[in-house]
Amino acid sequence: MPNPENLKAPWKKGQSGNPKGGKKKPPAMKKMVEILPDLPEVFARVLSEKKGDMTMIEAGIRRTALSWINSGNMNAGRIILEYAYGKPRELDHMKDAETYQPPNITVNIS
Repeated sequence: MPNPENLKAPWKKGQSGNPKGGKKKPPAMKKMVEILPDLPEVFARVLSEKKGDMTMIEAGIRRTALSWINSGNMNAGRIILEYAYGKPRELDHMKDAETYQPPNITVNIS
């Protein structure tokens, strides 16, 4: 049988378990917070840069699709399908389930 003394919390009722507060943010995190307002523009610029004959976003989508096709990576497949068709909707009623037509999906990787 466990000792009830071992099961007691090391602090008193109503007292915080972390009296000194949370950990301080590292300096790198402070820099990220300062940059965040410009983050969408930074991502757009980086992802639209050409690398060979494709943009970075096109190369990323191709790599993700090939990972799904070649190795059966189901996470990659979910990402591609949600990107192309949106997240699947839940069918609330059995009537909806009987009439629902899933989208036709064609994958062409050259």
